[in-house]
Amino acid sequence: MTRYGKIDILWFDGSADEAISLEKIRELQPGIVVNRRGLGVGDFDTPECGFPKEQIVGWWEYCHIWNDGAWGYLKHETYKPLGWATGELAKARAWGGNFLLNMGPNGHGELPQTAYNRLAELGERLKIHGESIFGAAPGPWPERGAMSP
Repeated sequence: MTRYGKIDILWFDGSADEAISLEKIRELQPGIVVNRRGLGVGDFDTPECGFPKEQIVGWWEYCHIWNDGAWGYLKHETYKPLGWATGELAKARAWGGNFLLNMGPNGHGELPQTAYNRLAELGERLKIHGESIFGAAPGPWPERGAMSP
């Protein structure tokens, strides 16, 4: 928390086991944004591998894996369809959240070529339809939401 300059966000991926308090984190990095996953308190929620069943109040980020099988690198890369990724992104945006789409790099920090191809496809789709996704604002939940889980 002190050797990297200003840190904007701290995203715990599991319990911090009381190794550090939110107060100490904010003392070391004023203005930092922290997810609730590590300490049970913080600034935003991070539902994982399943769209929330109930409305989340405040900031949230929905996390899911694009490749089937694991959060980390796999030699066999089988990805969920492009329509799945686009739909999950659209749902998260329509309900006021962010979508973190995970793909694991190998030991050299590289993604498999399939991942780069899929990202290019997603980029092309967003060039055409991005305004409808990123221009969406959250609506009444779930009665009049843009999509339902």
